[in-house]
Amino acid sequence: MLSETKNRFLGSLKFRLTLLSGCIIALTTLAAFLLLYGHLAHALQANVDHDLAAELSEFQSIYSQGGLEALRREVALEESAKGKSYVFVRMFDTTGAEVVNSDLTYWNSAATKPPANGASGSPVFSTIDLPERRIKARSIYGMLHPDLWVFMGVDAQQNSIVLATYRQRCIEVFAVSLLASLLAAWLIAGRAMRGVRALTTVAEEIAGGDIDRRITTTGYGNEIDRLAWVLNTMMSRIAALIKETKALNDSIAHELRSPLTRIRGMAEMAITSGATLEKHRETAAEVVEACDELLGMVNSMLAISEMEAGVVGLDAKPADLALLVADTCELFQPAAEDRKIVLNTAVAGPAKVMADNSRLQQVVANLLDNALKYTPSGGTINVKLTNEGNEVVLAVEDTGMGICESDIPHIFERFYRTEQSRSTPGNGLGLGLVRGIVNMHGGRVEVKSVTGRGSIFRVCLPCLH
Repeated sequence: MLSETKNRFLGSLKFRLTLLSGCIIALTTLAAFLLLYGHLAHALQANVDHDLAAELSEFQSIYSQGGLEALRREVALEESAKGKSYVFVRMFDTTGAEVVNSDLTYWNSAATKPPANGASGSPVFSTIDLPERRIKARSIYGMLHPDLWVFMGVDAQQNSIVLATYRQRCIEVFAVSLLASLLAAWLIAGRAMRGVRALTTVAEEIAGGDIDRRITTTGYGNEIDRLAWVLNTMMSRIAALIKETKALNDSIAHELRSPLTRIRGMAEMAITSGATLEKHRETAAEVVEACDELLGMVNSMLAISEMEAGVVGLDAKPADLALLVADTCELFQPAAEDRKIVLNTAVAGPAKVMADNSRLQQVVANLLDNALKYTPSGGTINVKLTNEGNEVVLAVEDTGMGICESDIPHIFERFYRTEQSRSTPGNGLGLGLVRGIVNMHGGRVEVKSVTGRGSIFRVCLPCLH
């Protein structure tokens, strides 16, 4: 249990954010300290080198004016003023013999020998390590005169103390800043994760079945609020889909009950009755008709679902909608004559659109079929095709029973039937299929209706120029 809690803590985003922030701050602080340390060490050494170079120039001037005796007096003054343990001076002639020197009692003579690479005319700077004294000296080896060379150095221990103090202070400041940064990062990460925890809590409640639960979208920062808004929108959409699916399932069960009951009844009659072969054939034909009705319903539902999900494609090609409308109206003309309904067609010239002919033919056929169903004998259906600006508009107008204003927003829903249409054969899927196909073509469907006087369906499609 303890191990699981530990693993969960170490694997938490809050811990990782804190650790990452702490590492970044630590590395940045360390880099800054190292950079400053390097600059400080270089500046201290450069300052000592500058003093040594100035001392060399002064010795050159003294030698040119007073010779070796003047140099001896100057070295004695240097020892008296600065101390024998702070400075040493050794002068050599061209043979390497020492001609002038300070008191080297404090200094190791072996360690204070001129560098081997100091035979050029330019001064050579070097650092001498004296372990027995636990000090370091900074030295210069240069020419006073073509026949005289000087090697002198000063105690650089003060610089080492300054650098050691700086290192100690840096370590202390680094430790304090690291702890402070980790604490600050932990608090900041905790505040940042507060919104995530709120999202998680609500998500768990939603996962538990409370699909109407929503996330508070204020107080957690713009990014979290934006995420909360997106999740709320998504959940609202999911909740609507769940309710729609439930309603659809209820509608499907209701719509399928009648044809399935009829098929079962016909099958039972065929089994229990002593009917003749001809009667059995009639029963079989009725069963086939009922099955065709069911297949049509299922195919329509699948087509609408695919179109709404966007998984079905269009075989869109340039087409003349005028020819398609004229051909479809010609197919429905006999049915209109049988019902003693006048079907008028007015097609104004070519109407070019980018369309899937078979799909658009379904649109025209469904609209005409609806008009024929709900227009009484002696009525009129007018089909008009016009070009209006950048659109081709197909209008199907009938003189049927009309649609109540309260029903108009729902007529494109699957299985929706108005009170006036319940006695008319149909399953309430035709108009849903019409809207789905028109939407796929980038168009829209408009409806105007007056109860008892008829309806006008307008299909508006983008014109192909």
